[in-house]
Amino acid sequence: MRITEADYTLTGHYHLPFEISDGEKRVVNPGALVRLSVIQEEIDRTPSVMLIECSQSGISHRIIPLACAKPGSEALDRSHLDIERLRDERRQAFLTSLDEFRGDRFAALEPEKVLNEVLSHFQASPEVQGEVWRRFQEIMSSQ
Repeated sequence: MRITEADYTLTGHYHLPFEISDGEKRVVNPGALVRLSVIQEEIDRTPSVMLIECSQSGISHRIIPLACAKPGSEALDRSHLDIERLRDERRQAFLTSLDEFRGDRFAALEPEKVLNEVLSHFQASPEVQGEVWRRFQEIMSSQ
C-alpha cells in the first residue's frame, strides 16, 4: 500500500464497507448509506457513516451505524426471488416430465398430433388449450 503518501484514502463506489490498513496508512469505505440490493451481505449490514477526527495526536475514525436504519430483513423484500426460484423449479419439473413423456414417440408425428397428446396427457384446461392453439397458429402462419 505504498502507492500513496496519504494517511487515509477514502473510497465510496463499492457499496459494502471495508477497511485495509498497513501501519499508519488506511483505505476505508464506510459503505453506502442505503441498501441497494437484496444480496445477503446487504441484508446483514447496517448502513453507517464514518466520522474522521483530526487532532494533534493524529487521525482516527469510527464507523457509526445509523440508528434510524431498519434491520435488513425488514427493509428488503426477497419474496420475489423465492417466487422466481419456485417458478424455475416448476418449469424445470414440467420440462423434465415432458421429456420423460415424449421420449422418442413423437419423432415422426405431425405437430398438431403432438400438441393434442401433450395437452391431453397434462389435462390442460380449456383456457390453456385455447392459448396453446392460438400461439401455434400464429407460429404456423408466420412461416
